[in-house]
Amino acid sequence: MENKKILYVATYDKVIMDIYLPYIIALKNIGFNIYVATSEDGDIPYITEKFKYEFDVSTLSVTNFEVIKAVKSMREMLNVEEFDFIHTHGLNTSFITAMAATNIRKNGKTKIIYTADGLSFDSNSSKSSYALYYSIEKLLAKNIDYMITVNKEDYEFAKDDFKNCKVYYIDGYGIKKEEVDIDVSDELEEKLRKELMLKDDQKLILNVGDYTKENNQEYLLKAMSIIKDKTRNVKIVFVGKDKLNGKLKKLASDYDISNNVLFLDLNKKQTALIYAISDLYIDVSLQKNYPYDIIVAMINYLPIISTKVRGNVDLIKNNVTGYLIDNNDVDDLCKKIMILLQNEQVCDNFIENYDDLYEDYLYENVTDQMCKIYNEIVK
Repeated sequence: MENKKILYVATYDKVIMDIYLPYIIALKNIGFNIYVATSEDGDIPYITEKFKYEFDVSTLSVTNFEVIKAVKSMREMLNVEEFDFIHTHGLNTSFITAMAATNIRKNGKTKIIYTADGLSFDSNSSKSSYALYYSIEKLLAKNIDYMITVNKEDYEFAKDDFKNCKVYYIDGYGIKKEEVDIDVSDELEEKLRKELMLKDDQKLILNVGDYTKENNQEYLLKAMSIIKDKTRNVKIVFVGKDKLNGKLKKLASDYDISNNVLFLDLNKKQTALIYAISDLYIDVSLQKNYPYDIIVAMINYLPIISTKVRGNVDLIKNNVTGYLIDNNDVDDLCKKIMILLQNEQVCDNFIENYDDLYEDYLYENVTDQMCKIYNEIVK
């Protein structure tokens, strides 16, 4: 056991530090030599050696020149050391690594573990996108030994459809509760509300996620344009990076709701403070992989409205732990918002069921889940 070698491959150092560091420590403690390959030069603790790889692949295809070049480069890197296990993260990196490791995997010594950061297709994908990414994921599954999924829809699909590898499920990547569950004093809450320009009796709706087509914030803005005529006693805060070049701000202005909306780009700690003082959480995503924001909302005991997307539906049971709505049914969204803003008992009924749901997603529990998988794999 002490001579076993494992290589972790991810695009960025942050992925290794945020997700895989506890597994690195656990495997090191039982005698593994740990290696890491990313596209960056940062230092990673507890490892034997760090490799850097470079590739720019916007479209995955076995005939794409950039892919062929990246596979060749990765193959050269893999020839430096002989690994017992290679654990990859995300589709692009995993596809490149698996194609590069075809020959060494055939010798029976090297096993490949792929963490699917959400399969790249789902029931909400277009037909062309579904066909493309299904074929890529299918090819990848034929060239790995183990797949780790982080939502139940992906797990059920992969278990039934990808027969060439063993499929596991874990409850995401592990959330450190102390980082997202902040005790806010009355004085700090008053200060934060003033900074957000909230009136004394104004309710705060929160949405967290980069401003993208997939996250569908336009839907929530449209709902706000309707709600404003029923109550001006509410403000929505959107927290995330603007990847739509100001489109949402313009839309808010067109809807004449700029005074009821804030767009903020905050760090993790600042975002946790906004969760702590919010009254309602809404996620209107069209596609999702891992329900991080929903878990944090539950930890902060916020009533939740969500679209019926994978990951979120693992936690939100309609009329039990929140409201599930259809994509772009704005009338239903407005109705559900008004119910939760005006009916404290409904909110309390949802919230009382949270604890048993989010605990499995906490850092220590997910680490234990993954370590059990490693123990099964390395035997």
